[in-house]
Amino acid sequence: MEREQIVETLGTKITLYKHLGLRAMRISSHEAVFHADLSQNLNHKQTAFGGSLYAGAVTAAYSLVLALLQQHQVTTEDIVIAQASIRYLRPIAEDYEVRAIFVKAMDVASEKKWVRHLTDEGKNKIAVKTLICVDGKKAVEFIGKFVVNALARNE
Repeated sequence: MEREQIVETLGTKITLYKHLGLRAMRISSHEAVFHADLSQNLNHKQTAFGGSLYAGAVTAAYSLVLALLQQHQVTTEDIVIAQASIRYLRPIAEDYEVRAIFVKAMDVASEKKWVRHLTDEGKNKIAVKTLICVDGKKAVEFIGKFVVNALARNE
């Protein structure tokens, strides 16, 4: 149910999502993978528009953080990007994959520690890396630092 809930959240609360041609393939607390339709993201050179690539990278990263929160029954959607950098390595002229992972891989124990800090302090930060690839070849690399504010937690 996790993937469907996140896709619903994206569709209703992140209005740009509907226009990016993204289709959720896998979303878990360890990775978020989307397929992107180039035809909805074209620039004047018939390659992927840089702004669409950035928006897709942020969307995948946001989805990953949201999945982590859902996994641990944290009900907040108060997730904001605080800092980001992106490198465009090559033009993209076909459909592409957008894959977000945490910069620092987390096992169950480290996830619980991160969530405990969030609920105890009311706020926590996390870094996410998004890779955009075509046929397994990296075309874009994004790193974003997100801040999560806790509202409530279900027990």
